[in-house]
Amino acid sequence: MIVKNGDLRERIQVKDIIWIQADDYCVRVHTESKTFCLRKSLKFLEEKLKADGFIRILRGALVNMNFLKNIDYRDAKVVLKNELELSLSKSGKYMVKKHIQKVTV
Repeated sequence: MIVKNGDLRERIQVKDIIWIQADDYCVRVHTESKTFCLRKSLKFLEEKLKADGFIRILRGALVNMNFLKNIDYRDAKVVLKNELELSLSKSGKYMVKKHIQKVTV
């Protein structure tokens, strides 16, 4: 994936993306070391990255399930391996459960 880094364009590996956050007309792509701005819609990236294990957990957030540390369904949140806590919507809960069932079979 090609992302903007200042005035430069940089290639990052999809497997290194922890989560993606909607931000106005852009998205913020978060890796362990950097955050990048990308002029794409979250919906576009959701479709493109679905096969790579990305799940929409909120209206404004996609999470790489490979970075998931734990899920708290009662408090409606997920914790990522970098200790970041993100809220989990009702539809996000359903999508996470569905993904987990698919990969644990």
